[in-house]
Amino acid sequence: MRTIPRDVVAIEQKIAGEQAALEAARGGLQQLELKKKALENEIAAATEQMGRYRSQQLQVRKNDEYQALGVEIAHTQSAIGVMEEQELE
Repeated sequence: MRTIPRDVVAIEQKIAGEQAALEAARGGLQQLELKKKALENEIAAATEQMGRYRSQQLQVRKNDEYQALGVEIAHTQSAIGVMEEQELE
């Protein structure tokens, strides 16, 4: 009977510790969700930019301009790939 109050205090301390760990995990999850959303927005913007490059590519008349836009498209595709890998991590 004498140990019951000590046991209650120990259990309450353990519960408080677990609640603090849970809150920290929730905060970490929220940060990861914000980072994921930011990456999704960047990917969408890069995809849109790539679409504009492709549209411009169809309108140019000089071969060097066409090739320059092709290079930009390739760079944008590469950047999108990197961002998608970061999103998966």
